[in-house]
Amino acid sequence: MRLMPRLSRALTPLAASLLVAGAAHAQMLTGWAQMPAATFANGPTSGQFAAPNPYGTNLPPFANRQPVQGFSAVLAGRRKNVYHFLVDNGFGAQANSADSLLRAYTLEVKWRSRNGGLGAVAPADWQSGNERGAFDTSTRMQLNDTRRRLTLPIQPDYANYYNNPANPQVDPSIRAGRLLTGADFDVESFRRDRNGNFWFGDEFGPYLIKRDPRGTVLRSKISMPGVYAPQHKDVMAGKAVANPTRRRSRRSI
Repeated sequence: MRLMPRLSRALTPLAASLLVAGAAHAQMLTGWAQMPAATFANGPTSGQFAAPNPYGTNLPPFANRQPVQGFSAVLAGRRKNVYHFLVDNGFGAQANSADSLLRAYTLEVKWRSRNGGLGAVAPADWQSGNERGAFDTSTRMQLNDTRRRLTLPIQPDYANYYNNPANPQVDPSIRAGRLLTGADFDVESFRRDRNGNFWFGDEFGPYLIKRDPRGTVLRSKISMPGVYAPQHKDVMAGKAVANPTRRRSRRSI
């Protein structure tokens, strides 16, 4: 799984070569943009299980906030230089990301190149791509299981995070909306099909998960035959043996 960039860094580069959603013509950096590390969206308190970074100033937990950074995949948006970015599972591990929501955000990238430019990013509306003032609900897709299609336990099923009475209670918004978190899946890739639905590649199964344009799971997850991560439900139940040496096959669609 991918570690979220350290929030202590003042700025995190977004390399142009990683943002091209179409065919790659050459591996040459032609532009760049930066996002402040302390970029947050509204949401339940996050980082309650993350170890503080001793070198930084943005120390968890983040009250009533969700970090926007920690991107694992990108799709082209509605307009030029507008992209949908998929957030990774949160704070780097299943054991510390139960309060990190699985989301995809829309960003307008204002490139800087040798010819000039801002080198900055801005929140954008998910549907239109128009710039927004903050990463509010209009800028994102929230992954959820309101239709109860999944057949494995997720954080919204519990009263306390990780089903441990010693831990804080699961945020009411997570339970009510059956919002998926970084302890449920480690999403590493996503694609949009011709019907407008999204398919997500997860590393914990690995699983393939289909969601509608609003992020709602449409069917139970699909396992990859013969590949078992340590977090796979069958491995956890003692019905299969993990084969982590096949990790590379678990990251992309």
